[in-house]
Amino acid sequence: NEDAGQLSIVDLATGNVVRSVPVGGEPEGVRLTPDGKVVYVTSEGDHAGSVVDGRGRGVLGSIDVGWGPRDSIFTADGSRAFVSAEHGGSVAVVDVAKSEVVATIALPPASLPMGLALSPDEQRLYVANGRAGTVSVIDVAAASVVANVRVGARPWGVGLTSDGKYLYTANGPSNDVSVIDTASLNVVATVRVGKTPWGVAVGPPPREP
Repeated sequence: NEDAGQLSIVDLATGNVVRSVPVGGEPEGVRLTPDGKVVYVTSEGDHAGSVVDGRGRGVLGSIDVGWGPRDSIFTADGSRAFVSAEHGGSVAVVDVAKSEVVATIALPPASLPMGLALSPDEQRLYVANGRAGTVSVIDVAAASVVANVRVGARPWGVGLTSDGKYLYTANGPSNDVSVIDTASLNVVATVRVGKTPWGVAVGPPPREP
């Protein structure tokens, strides 16, 4: 809840808010660790990530992750997290066990990083660069940008197919979704959608008949 500075926990069966946890100022992105024990909440106003107990019992700590954090994502084993810092133009690499930043990856000039997606093999991190109109591709092992792909206007949310072959970006001002072939790193389709899309989610692959 950005204006209230709170994280709400909702009972999915009833739709009721069962608990609210005060976090940092202007909370934006919410991510749960794979084991469900910790929640990261990016606090844009505090330029930090709040570390919240997975059961909502309170804030365990705070991590300085860069100027204007927006989103975070965890590796499958939960040992590392990546956090985008919009106004810092960077991505912080966090050691989850220690709750500390172990590396900072600088993005190209004018990048304003928003949404994040991690490839299934965890070798690539995709970063939507907002008003820059691009997606940066990061080599995780090298902690460096290896490519930039031009997409629609102000990409924010991103979604990756389960096989890692296609990346989708929600482009707010252009009212569309860009589809990137991750092998060639070319935009292979642009899909018109409703007005001002900010998020995208990719479902599981279809079942065999």
